[in-house]
Amino acid sequence: MTNIETLIDSDAEDPFAAAGIRETDLQSAVIAAAQVGHCDRISVGVRVTMDAAIHQINRQFLQHDYPTDVISFPYDLVPPRVEGELVVSLETAIAQATVAGWSIREELLLYVVHGTLHLVGYDDTTEPLRSEMRLAERTGLASLGIVPPMDEEPARSASAEDRAR
Repeated sequence: MTNIETLIDSDAEDPFAAAGIRETDLQSAVIAAAQVGHCDRISVGVRVTMDAAIHQINRQFLQHDYPTDVISFPYDLVPPRVEGELVVSLETAIAQATVAGWSIREELLLYVVHGTLHLVGYDDTTEPLRSEMRLAERTGLASLGIVPPMDEEPARSASAEDRAR
């Protein structure tokens, strides 16, 4: 059973379409990352928003007063079943894609993979866990045909802190 619902905020619709991203791309990224975590019964919501909205969510739920790339809300994890929600910032992806050296689509899909990996139990609060997370990100991205530029560390932002538990 796979149920992946996507919501594109109205202010993100035009840049989302202009970047050539499809809702099926988001769904594929969730599936790819969930499979890395040995989950194939997936119930995940993905909301694509802009910095102002994710900033508000970050402040409300995590007491972090800044925008971020992705926030994960894990609800249930009993492999092979995972349930949760992700909020990803398209505005952050637009800003970071050029810095990273790849497309906005690839940057946004990194956020979806990273957030889903948190849902399936990966963490990045210590260096060994961070290394494990980076390998899992590369595996998930590779199954989507995406290779990080120069194989650098994919996740570059504060997302390690931005999970609701």
